[in-house]
Amino acid sequence: EMHYWDNLDRSHDEYTLQQLPRLALNIAKQKIGNTPFYYEFDSEFMHYWRREGTKGQRIDLYPRVSLPYKWGKYLNIEPSFGSRGTIYFTDNDETEYTESSYDDVNARGIVDCRFDITSNLQRIYDFKIGRLHGLKHTFRPEITYEFVPDIDQDDFPAYDKVDRIPRYNRITYGVSNFFIGKYWLNNGDYMYPEVGRLKIFQSYDFEESPEIFHAAGRKPFSDITLELDLDPCSYFSMSYDTALSPYDAEWAGHQLLVRMSSPRGDRVSIDYRQRPETEDQINLNGTVVLSKYLTFSSRQHYSFLKEEFFKQSYSATFSRQCWSANVTYTDEADTQTWTFMVNLTGIGSIGKDTLSKGGF
Repeated sequence: EMHYWDNLDRSHDEYTLQQLPRLALNIAKQKIGNTPFYYEFDSEFMHYWRREGTKGQRIDLYPRVSLPYKWGKYLNIEPSFGSRGTIYFTDNDETEYTESSYDDVNARGIVDCRFDITSNLQRIYDFKIGRLHGLKHTFRPEITYEFVPDIDQDDFPAYDKVDRIPRYNRITYGVSNFFIGKYWLNNGDYMYPEVGRLKIFQSYDFEESPEIFHAAGRKPFSDITLELDLDPCSYFSMSYDTALSPYDAEWAGHQLLVRMSSPRGDRVSIDYRQRPETEDQINLNGTVVLSKYLTFSSRQHYSFLKEEFFKQSYSATFSRQCWSANVTYTDEADTQTWTFMVNLTGIGSIGKDTLSKGGF
């Protein structure tokens, strides 16, 4: 694949990093001959380019060997060992934005180990509510130990997250719940989609580092995270993420997304996000089908911290088989804008701001 980014800030466009190209080969986990061992392999060649600044090629090879073992009826144990090798061919141009210099050819090696303990407990509930004729609940407790040594990586370019592998010496534990529905179809068959998922996890860090020191002293326990996803039918879905500090019992934030729709195409979405002292807002989006050809939409963005709507928009769309026309009014940051667009199906859109007041 090839990625070319056009930076709209022309003063920095010559420093924008391009991926021209990226080549990847990944091998999913599979057995090694007649042995009890399994292997998987991830590899990547990346050519990074920009007009000014650090650029070059990177080869990343990451094989992993594991030994899955089932102990008894319910316990699954899987130790694994990974070895990551990364080679850099660097062409470094020092600029005011890239002050570091790197060798033309450099290499990095990192080993890691992982130990997973899981169990799967299942129960099937038989009942009938409309088309739902049953539910399977899978309860999965999990414990994972991860170790990645602390490696000095300052001598390597920093293109993306692959170039700075963090130190890990931690254990993560929690439970996952999966809910599979049994839905009856008109032809007499059944479909079995996942209708819900609930995960609760926490980590404990064994080593001392600046990331886990606070004013009150060392705090090796991470926040308790909760992830909930519900998708019971085609017209409703919900996801909710949150985190709770084990030390002061304060919430680290909330994120709630609810989507609803109707068979004729009406849609409503509610997106609420909250982070202490930094973010507390709700985004409401809605679309109403007025007729076969005409729809009306609105977007409302409200900040509870500022106690105001910081962005509002209203739009009407007239659609035919091969084209559509849209007019939108937007009010944002004391700027009011009218936009008219014509979309030719399969070709693209034509349009512009027809009137702006109070800004650019």
